[in-house]
Amino acid sequence: MDQLTSQLFTFGTLLLAVSVFIATFFTRRFVELARPNWKKQAHELSAKPTYLGQAGLWWNDFVLPLIPVIYGFATAPTNAEFLYGPLTKEKLFIRLMWGGGVGWFSGVLYKGVSKAVKAKTGIDIDPSTSSIPPQPPAA
Repeated sequence: MDQLTSQLFTFGTLLLAVSVFIATFFTRRFVELARPNWKKQAHELSAKPTYLGQAGLWWNDFVLPLIPVIYGFATAPTNAEFLYGPLTKEKLFIRLMWGGGVGWFSGVLYKGVSKAVKAKTGIDIDPSTSSIPPQPPAA
């Protein structure tokens, strides 16, 4: 195996992917707890509005998919041997690309696993599909 393929199956890469997933999960929960109107309200194909405002659209369709990549980028300057292995000796740009790629893959894997769990069990583990709409702000 070449260096890239062998690096893909290390404990550090798995640890990086899991930590990015956990950080993204809690960031999403915290933001959507603080701003319940930003949650996705309905499926795109339903008659109800999908988002209550423009901020919810930006949060779900632009910012949320970038959060795992940003967390992956954020680990690159740490120069941690256990996360990057032989890539620790490479330039910062290489570690940035690796961290961002692992972060992106972590986000894609989460979406795939959540869809598979929903298809098999009927349980929706994705917090973006809320069955209870948030209360409107008191006027």
